[in-house]
Amino acid sequence: ICFGYAALDQGSTLNLYSETYRVWMRNINLGIEAFYRQKAMLQLIDRIKSDQIRDTQTGLYNYRGFYNVLSEKVKEHLSRGTMLGIIAFDLEDIKGINDTFGRLGGDSAIHALSVFLARNVRGDLCGRLGNDEFLMGVIDQNPEERYAAIIRQIPPEGLSFADQDGEIQHVGVHHEIITTTLGEMPDLDFLINQAINANNHKKKAASRPVAAGELS
Repeated sequence: ICFGYAALDQGSTLNLYSETYRVWMRNINLGIEAFYRQKAMLQLIDRIKSDQIRDTQTGLYNYRGFYNVLSEKVKEHLSRGTMLGIIAFDLEDIKGINDTFGRLGGDSAIHALSVFLARNVRGDLCGRLGNDEFLMGVIDQNPEERYAAIIRQIPPEGLSFADQDGEIQHVGVHHEIITTTLGEMPDLDFLINQAINANNHKKKAASRPVAAGELS
């Protein structure tokens, strides 16, 4: 690795580099190399730490990161009259998208949802559970109102994504929210599972055929 160059001015005297100068220059170069290696090591450590709490595909928090960061945020807002909302999101028929448009198409749809959530973060917290399941944590006086404002941003035709041929396709988004008052520390695992289950039930109910007796 070349860090630059050095020039030794002896004035008008004809001279050679001395052993002292060579040893000194070698030590300087070794010192610079040590700083370089230390910086590279710190960057590696930071990347490892980030990978432990970040989803590598989307850059959002993974479940561990989402849970840990949300826990700290909730602790800061206990007994302040605020509420916590956990919103669960997933894509409509991700398996069908993968089957029709290939894995690249499915990844593109997942990326579209992650970008949508990231663009709508305003002090909220986003995370990816895995595959097409995402979470958002909202601490607000009225999480339901915040939730409604986010959902209104979803286009009627769904989110746009590119298939394996670069053609633009659209995918619907399923979503549901669970809320609780922050009087004391809530069971976040329980609330997250509640939000996911509520979203799954809502999705199943929407896809269930309507019986003849229910038409009235």
